[in-house]
Amino acid sequence: MACDRSAAPSDIAARAGLGVALPGLLADTAPMTLLLRRQNAQDRREGHEPLPWKPCDFAVLDDERRVGRMYREQLPVGVKWCWFIQITGAPAPNQGTAGTLDEAMIAFKERYEVIYRPK
Repeated sequence: MACDRSAAPSDIAARAGLGVALPGLLADTAPMTLLLRRQNAQDRREGHEPLPWKPCDFAVLDDERRVGRMYREQLPVGVKWCWFIQITGAPAPNQGTAGTLDEAMIAFKERYEVIYRPK
């Protein structure tokens, strides 16, 4: 399955293998930037032999610490972007699906802010 979808600027950067910044959503908190990096690239940065990740599989980083994952998957209801917070003890809901990568990024970030960056 190709990693092609409607091309927003963040999508173009993601397809090029560049990090994609997710700026803070809440106006009354300090800005938070999460970063998307292809899983293969993140494995190499961490000194690991890359696994056979699909092109549409991203590590989510908070200040270079891996905190989650987003990937495109064929589900019974159609192709969706799956996301999950990849930290031990993350309370439910710590995962979800979305129709687009941008929607998945927003859902992940909103939940991550509630859990790990309270007001």
